[in-house]
Amino acid sequence: HSTANNEVRSPQPYSPDQKFEDLPNSAAEADIAAVELKSPQNRQLEGAAATESNLKSALAEGYEYVHLAVHAVTSDDPDRSSLIVLSDPSRGEDGFVQASEIVQMRLRTKLVVLSACDTNVGPIQGEEGISALSTAFLLAGAKTVVSTLWPIEDKSSLVLMKDFYQHLGAGQSVADAMAGAKRDLLTKYGANSSPIHWAAYVVQGAEPQPLGDRGTTLAARTLE
Repeated sequence: HSTANNEVRSPQPYSPDQKFEDLPNSAAEADIAAVELKSPQNRQLEGAAATESNLKSALAEGYEYVHLAVHAVTSDDPDRSSLIVLSDPSRGEDGFVQASEIVQMRLRTKLVVLSACDTNVGPIQGEEGISALSTAFLLAGAKTVVSTLWPIEDKSSLVLMKDFYQHLGAGQSVADAMAGAKRDLLTKYGANSSPIHWAAYVVQGAEPQPLGDRGTTLAARTLE
C-alpha cells in the first residue's frame, strides 16, 4: 500500500531482500479498526510482531474480522502473488504470504480487508475468473473480502478506512459501509477527491452478519 511506486509485478521468483517503502499510516488503520470493532479479544500485530508465523497463527485462531495493512506483490504466476510481512527465518518463513499458502488455510473469517496494492489484480484463469490474493482468501473460506484494483496511497487509504469502519461499527453492511465511506470522501474533499484515491476498493463475497464478539486487526506494520 502507499504509492504506485510500491507496485511490484514480477513473473520471476522474488527475493526476500527486496526493499519496500515505509507505511506510516498502517498501524493507525489497525487502531481505527480495533476501536470500531469494540471487542476485548482483538489482537494487533504491529512492528516486530508482524511476522509471517504470527500472522498465520492468528488466522488459524478463527477471528471473524481481519484487517491487513501491508505491502503486496503481484505476479504473472497467481500462486506467487503475496502479502508482505516480516520474515521469521527461525521458523522457515520468508515474509511472503503467497496465494498458494492462503488457499490451503481453513478460515472462518467473516471479513478480510486487504489494505494493500493490487490485491484484486491477477491473470484470468479461464472460467474461474481473476486469480488474485482476494480470490485466495475467498477460496480459503473468508465470507467477504475488501480488496483493491490498483496501487493505493497510504494517507488517503487511512481516511477511507476510518470512515469505512465507522459505518461498519454503526451496524451497516460491508457494501453499504464502503459505499458510505466513498461518499464521505466526496463530500469532504469535493473536486480534490480524485477516484484514484478511493475507487480502488471493492467488496467481494457473501454479506456477513452484523459485527460479532470477535475481531482482529492483524499485521498492520510500519516497514523499516
